[in-house]
Amino acid sequence: MGAWGAGLYSDDFALDVKNDLLSAIKGNIKMDKIDRAMLLKMMDDDQDQETQNQAVDLAKKDENIEFWIQPDGYKYSWDNCARVIIEKKDKELAPYMSLLLKWLQDLNWPGALLVLERLKHVEPKFIIRDLEKAINEATQNNDLAWIEFLSELTESKTILEGLDENVKKTLLDLK
Repeated sequence: MGAWGAGLYSDDFALDVKNDLLSAIKGNIKMDKIDRAMLLKMMDDDQDQETQNQAVDLAKKDENIEFWIQPDGYKYSWDNCARVIIEKKDKELAPYMSLLLKWLQDLNWPGALLVLERLKHVEPKFIIRDLEKAINEATQNNDLAWIEFLSELTESKTILEGLDENVKKTLLDLK
């Protein structure tokens, strides 16, 4: 069995990819030359921790944040994708806030708790409107679990105070 699991890749191929990855981490190869799908495979929780950490380090250099938000077909990489995302600045995350809030629909999903903790520290101006939309969507869908998870973001008094009165009422009615 190769370094990549049940025969998916040869040992030589795995070594070449790992060498390319190490070279990229050292700054010798630009992110656009590295196959993001390969990084996702390396971030899979079945890989050894060193491989996962190296892939995360390289992915953190990627400016394409949306790519790392719950990528389809790579659920077992989501925890490491969250590790990439939580390093980004509030302003960088702002355009993707609605997608990040959807990640909180189920806190059992890999990476969801990391995202939740990161979003608790986002400056209110970057999250309030998207949080209101997410709470309204969860209310319309009668998704009480999601509303409860989203309500954890209102532990910050400044976020709670910035919410629309109807949204606050929805959250208070839960308690």
